[in-house]
Order: sequence, then structure tokens, then C-alpha cells
Amino acid sequence: MGLAIRPGDPLIYSASGYTLLMDPLARAENSDANAWWEKRRKLYNIALVLAGFGAFAAYAAVLDHFSCSGPDCRGSVEDTEITLFTIMFQALGYLVAMGVANVLFGLGALSEQLFRPKNRRRWRRACFVLGVCFSVALPFLVPVLVALRLGGRQ
Repeated sequence: MGLAIRPGDPLIYSASGYTLLMDPLARAENSDANAWWEKRRKLYNIALVLAGFGAFAAYAAVLDHFSCSGPDCRGSVEDTEITLFTIMFQALGYLVAMGVANVLFGLGALSEQLFRPKNRRRWRRACFVLGVCFSVALPFLVPVLVALRLGGRQ
């Protein structure tokens, strides 16, 4: 996969042929993009942590709603039980997911280089807001899927 050269990109000729010259302004814009995104990483991670607690609370509420006991219960109590082991297992899984989310967060600065938006300020804000909204909503998929699974048993 080669580098796309667009009209107006500065080129220099060397013994190996024409090469793209990264001018100081382009380097400053790239470092500016990285700095902009890095300033917002802490806010992003706080949103992820809060979403994790909220999703776990929703998960616990779903399990509580669908838990049953007595002779009329078709499911087992173990299906809806929250133990210290399940809490630790889910917390570890969520930390791994947060790590993946932070790697993907790095795509924000890269997207500016790939798409070269005319209005960088608007592009950054839109990408950040969409990314945060998606990342915060995603953990709530677990309680929704559990509710659909448990609701189908009754």
C-alpha cells in the first residue's frame, strides 16, 4: 500500500526518484492533532469507567428482575447469581476492552491525516463526540442481550 500523493504536495527529487517532502507545517499539524487527542484521553477514560459501572448496575438490575425461586421457576438460580468471582471476571474483561478502546482512540489523530478535513476543529469534535457516544453505549449491550436471553425463557 503506497502513500497517496495529491496535487500540491511538495515533492523533491533524489537519486531514488521523487519523494514526498514533509514540510514543517505538516509536521506541526500532525503533532497538533496528537496533542489535541491526548488532552482528551483522560476524559474519554473517565467516561469509559462510568459507563462500565453503569452497565454493571444495569446488568445487576436485569438479573434481579429475571431472578426467580420456587417451584414455578424454569431457570436455575445460578444463571442469575452475581458472585465475587463473576464481578472480578467481568472487571478484568472490561479492563481489556478499555485497553482496546484506547488503542482505537488513537485512530482519531490518524483520521486527520487520512481524510485531511478542511475544518479540523469541527472534524476533531465530531469524531470525539461520536467515538465517546459509541464507546459509552457499547457496554450497555451486555445487559440488553442478557435481558433478551433471560426474557425469552419465561
